[in-house]
Amino acid sequence: MSKAVIGQTIRQYFDTNFAECPYTFENNAFDTPDDTVWVKLNILYATPEKTSMGTNCHREWGKTDIQIFEPKGHGTAEAERIGDIIENLFRYKTVNAVNFKLPEVTKVGLINDFNQTNIGVDFSSYVIN
Repeated sequence: MSKAVIGQTIRQYFDTNFAECPYTFENNAFDTPDDTVWVKLNILYATPEKTSMGTNCHREWGKTDIQIFEPKGHGTAEAERIGDIIENLFRYKTVNAVNFKLPEVTKVGLINDFNQTNIGVDFSSYVIN
């Protein structure tokens, strides 16, 4: 499975299963709402790893980084609720041969009038050439 297919799989899975608030994918045009929670999904790739499954196989690694933005002065309850939904969406799931690990939540704090929380989910997928 190529990086392009992995990325498409992750974006399509999120697009199909998440409807809690406005969201965007990395490098897409998006009008940032200033009065409601919104989410941005990024896909980061790591260096592939050779496996012991034969000469024609390797493993692609990466991280799905989901950023939750809640407007300043709105508290954190809505971002926490949406974070719970996103964690459950990815926790130990396998989607079309993309295997997700345990999500990690990091509260970033206030940046540019939004309280930011990040959810990172490592993933891997075997590639047979």
